[in-house]
Amino acid sequence: MDAQVGAPPRFVNPSTVGGMPAVRFHEIAGLGSTAEIPVDVHGDAGWTMIAAVNVRPPSQSTTTSVIVGFGDPMPASDPGKPRASLLEIHRETAQLRHAGGFGHDAALPARGMWAIYDRPQVITLVKQSGAMSATTTLVLNGSPVAANQITGSSLLPDIRHRDDFSIFMGHAANELGALRGDIAEVAIYNRSLGCAERKAIEQGMMRKYGIDIPHLPDAAEISDRHRQGMTPSFGSTLHPIDEFIDTKLDEHELSSAPLADRRTLIRRAYFDLLGLPPTPEQITAFVNDEAPDAWEQLLERLLHSKHYGERWGRHWLDVARYADTGGYETDIYYHNAWRYRDYVVKSFNDDKPYDQFVQEQIAADELWPNNLDLDGSYVMDPEKLRHFEALTGTGFYAFGPQIHESNMDAKKRSYEQLSDWVDTTTAAFLGLTFGCARCHDHKFDPISQRDYYSLQAVFAGSRTREAFIQPDMGLADWGQHYPKIIAVAEARQAYLRYEQQTSVDERTDAEKEKLQELKNQLADRLLALPLNDAQKEPYVTIYQRPTVTVLGHYRGELAPQVWLLSRGDLKHPKKKMVPRLPALLAAQMETDPVLPLGPSGSRKELALWLTRPDHPLTSRVMVNRIWQWHFGRGIVATPNDFGKMGVPPTHPQLLDWLATEFVDQGWSIKAMHRLIMTSQAYRRDSSFATDRHRQVDPENLLYWRMNRRRLEGEAIWDAVHAVAGTINLELGGRPVMPPLLAEELTNKSNWVESLDPSQHTRRGLYIIVRRNFNFPLFELFDAPVNAVSCSGRDVSTVAPQALWLLNNHLGFNQAKHFADRLVRDRGTESEDQVRWAWQLALGREPTETEVTEAVQLIDQLQAVEADAVLLEDAPEELAKLPPAKAAALTKFSLTLLNLNEFVYVD
Repeated sequence: MDAQVGAPPRFVNPSTVGGMPAVRFHEIAGLGSTAEIPVDVHGDAGWTMIAAVNVRPPSQSTTTSVIVGFGDPMPASDPGKPRASLLEIHRETAQLRHAGGFGHDAALPARGMWAIYDRPQVITLVKQSGAMSATTTLVLNGSPVAANQITGSSLLPDIRHRDDFSIFMGHAANELGALRGDIAEVAIYNRSLGCAERKAIEQGMMRKYGIDIPHLPDAAEISDRHRQGMTPSFGSTLHPIDEFIDTKLDEHELSSAPLADRRTLIRRAYFDLLGLPPTPEQITAFVNDEAPDAWEQLLERLLHSKHYGERWGRHWLDVARYADTGGYETDIYYHNAWRYRDYVVKSFNDDKPYDQFVQEQIAADELWPNNLDLDGSYVMDPEKLRHFEALTGTGFYAFGPQIHESNMDAKKRSYEQLSDWVDTTTAAFLGLTFGCARCHDHKFDPISQRDYYSLQAVFAGSRTREAFIQPDMGLADWGQHYPKIIAVAEARQAYLRYEQQTSVDERTDAEKEKLQELKNQLADRLLALPLNDAQKEPYVTIYQRPTVTVLGHYRGELAPQVWLLSRGDLKHPKKKMVPRLPALLAAQMETDPVLPLGPSGSRKELALWLTRPDHPLTSRVMVNRIWQWHFGRGIVATPNDFGKMGVPPTHPQLLDWLATEFVDQGWSIKAMHRLIMTSQAYRRDSSFATDRHRQVDPENLLYWRMNRRRLEGEAIWDAVHAVAGTINLELGGRPVMPPLLAEELTNKSNWVESLDPSQHTRRGLYIIVRRNFNFPLFELFDAPVNAVSCSGRDVSTVAPQALWLLNNHLGFNQAKHFADRLVRDRGTESEDQVRWAWQLALGREPTETEVTEAVQLIDQLQAVEADAVLLEDAPEELAKLPPAKAAALTKFSLTLLNLNEFVYVD
């Protein structure tokens, strides 16, 4: 190394950089490497500098202090692209900056000199390919120098090397600023290092030179501070979620967006928690509420709304692959699947603890037996009636896709059903892709075929059955005849199932004997039923009572045997399986993996194991789903795949902490809403962005702003009807079928329009979900097919979406009611109607420009519709207007319902 001007620096040991050897510079000292070995960075290539230094404030009136650089920053007479890269400090403001020559500098905002001078530092400058201000990252001791955007040159660099030397430090040339202090180590890479790699090098240097590594709080520390109300040790906010989020933002030198305004927040909260728009009155009340806890009070009102369960129940139904039909060719109708849907809605409204929610769906019949499982007295004890609702939860397994082709044998049907149950259970509660182990050991995760078929064995003794809804304990002759009726049904099903398991030609003598025994049993039980007319009434009355489909058990000898199948082929069984927990997870939790044998008990043990507070996945998977449904993306972006092929968590420590809080808060989902929605991360504006944010984190993985999200098809349906004033907010009940045109149907549609017109405007949750024919609006807006557990809905943008909203008869009919509401509420003046329409549909006041243009649009439409006749089926107030004005106002209303602002939530 040599210098072109000034005096050489001197070697010192010990130095001020942790007492380690270093090179000491003074104002006229500089150092440069030979030009014969240039840095391998040219043009607009990316690179990284990391330097361990202790810099002192300059004593002379120099402008900058050059720590290290390369390239050719001169001559100043050539004001072209930046041709050098220098890590330097601006003396007067103590700005760390990336200088490129010709005045092309990218600098951070000024900081106090104390942050830079007279202390050991590891300073990093990372440059990616692209404009300097947008691709420069400056880091001090592993933490950001400032959270603001780097400003300065927006030109693309063109690195060119000097003829005299390659790397320079201090005053190595006349044009280079003076430097005072010690430089112990410099590392230059000819590529831009990733965050993890950069931090590893920085922390190695920091340990070497005795520099404290920044402390990232762990989950327990934040949880303790949060509960005790203590001020965090760093950052500007008390909220624990923001501590995690802001730490990540600081690592990437990104600022966060400002908080959204109150109108935006209330609309966001209403659609998030209820799936419905707030009324203008509700918006005004919140905007004008001066209470310091106005936001928290709003959240409480929404969480106690009966419509909360409808919104969040719909989310869970996606996970549970809920549908009202079985799919495949027959697409059979599940006549009481809706009871499971209503159970889910009620569970969310009641804030049922999630561990109990899981237990009820997997094994309510085993956890809380109620004597209705085709054994014992068949009479439900009154004190056990409260467990009947829990039994409905096992409908989780009853309404999956089912093949009902006549040529399918019972073994194949049972195998497909068990596979569906295992795949859905593991995806929904464990967030793992167990289905990949059906034919072979999982290629990426430690899940074996043995694990897969052992879980099938857990469910092998289970079957779906019909249970009467809270039977009338005082019904005449109930205790006498009900057991006989159920006994007949049981015997008939046992006979048919056994008969279908083996072909006539292949039956052994033992199988023939068993089949004859079952046939005789059926005959005996039929003969035991009373035949006289007086005794028929209880049979008819009881058997026609409403039922729910739930899980029950086979009699022990009839339960199918599960085999480990070679390549998943029923024709190649290898080994009989017994119920077991997944080996790796059981070992990690120090649990005996073997579950009870017999017709019952194994599902119970599985449910209790899944809901242990120390289970490594159950709570994490659910809080990740809750986060996803709030932000549009989970901390793990693949909610049904926490394995190696899934996307790693963006904030793993935050996920751990949320999971711990979830369990500590009694598995309360509403408590998680309160926690998440009171954070600044949730309340941030969604439109904020800078060039640096777009460059560093274009997908907003670090949550520096809120994500703008499009409403799902059901929420769009609900919002249209709410704004039109026609929505029927009745809770629960059988699925409905709004009217569809012939052109919307297919030969498999089997769409029977609901006879009661008031049912046509029910919430989207209650529209029938068919696996072979989805409601057209919902299908266009990416409703899942529900063949498997849906981890998250796609968000596509296709022309038919706008065409449906603009041209469909259902949308046009609601536009008429919207227009009628404008007349009813605000009279016949166009300006008054426009202002009210904006508040109803968009939740805000229109600008004066919007008012002017909207009134002009109505006038123009009225001129076009001069020869219009009275709208067909026009509502009362709209019918009183001149036909041209009625038509114009309807089209204006339809236009508002088609705005992006209407179908998106900021």
